[in-house]
Amino acid sequence: MQRWTVSPINASACALLDAQGLHVGNLKRINGLWKFKAIGYDTQGLVTPGGGPLTDRHNVVLSQLDDAALSAALGPADAAASGPGETVAQPALRLLVFELSQVAEGVSTLEAMASTPPAQHAAALAEAQQVLDWAWRHYPHNHGPADEGHDWDHDLQLSVEDGGWQVVTLTLTGSDRFVEVFSARFGVLQD
Repeated sequence: MQRWTVSPINASACALLDAQGLHVGNLKRINGLWKFKAIGYDTQGLVTPGGGPLTDRHNVVLSQLDDAALSAALGPADAAASGPGETVAQPALRLLVFELSQVAEGVSTLEAMASTPPAQHAAALAEAQQVLDWAWRHYPHNHGPADEGHDWDHDLQLSVEDGGWQVVTLTLTGSDRFVEVFSARFGVLQD
């Protein structure tokens, strides 16, 4: 089964789509080799170069573009899928652990914080991006204040602590429906 779709842009560039048809990056031919450039989307739906579900594979080099080479270099294309009733696995979160608290009837807060040395900061940001990419894919038109009827909203904060430790704090507010699906996908700790 083909997991990746390579869509030519020109003679030296291709778009890469995952098994669900999501644009996850581009491939650029440089000196006879293909270099993968990850792509994600920010909270307004604008392109984030180097972001998205494959941000940790940004700049991977491939000699050819067949499905086996792509899967070996980038992992299975269906790893980015998730949602209600799905059985496809995604990479687990290692640095961000979400805790759940009830704010008001029908609205809950999910919060995670990772404090890392500078060398692990990119990994913490990639996990936050993975969560946001998931939320945008599954609830693209329902982002906004949950107490105004939207399914989810978010706040991403970055800071530096004493000693140079980098802090990533991601707070999500969500409807019961969002929290249930999110918890099934990512797991949460109850307060």
